[in-house]
Amino acid sequence: MKNAIVGYKDEDIAGILENLVFLKLKQDNYKVFIGKFDDLEVDFIAEKSGNVIYIQVSYLLETEKTRKREFLVLEKIKDNFPKYVLTMDDFPASNQKGIIRMNIIDFLRFGFSEKVI
Repeated sequence: MKNAIVGYKDEDIAGILENLVFLKLKQDNYKVFIGKFDDLEVDFIAEKSGNVIYIQVSYLLETEKTRKREFLVLEKIKDNFPKYVLTMDDFPASNQKGIIRMNIIDFLRFGFSEKVI
């Protein structure tokens, strides 16, 4: 609807992707929060049945600056709950220092299924 009213802008894709992830988490019955760690923001902290998942959403991890922004905040969180960076990059899922990078489309199709990782 927004695109019909004000037109499409490439800069809007990040917000649209975050909205898709938020709606999927709510559909899967997670309680969803936005988090802060020092001066950094965690896009989503999702909680269900006492389990917590930390999620960063980014359109693409094209630059070192973007990679640092998305991974740094999750690296600073020292608990053992799962941490994810969801992107539209067309790479297989990977694990970097305990942080799982996966494709947003796979997340929307399978959730946090072990088959994807």
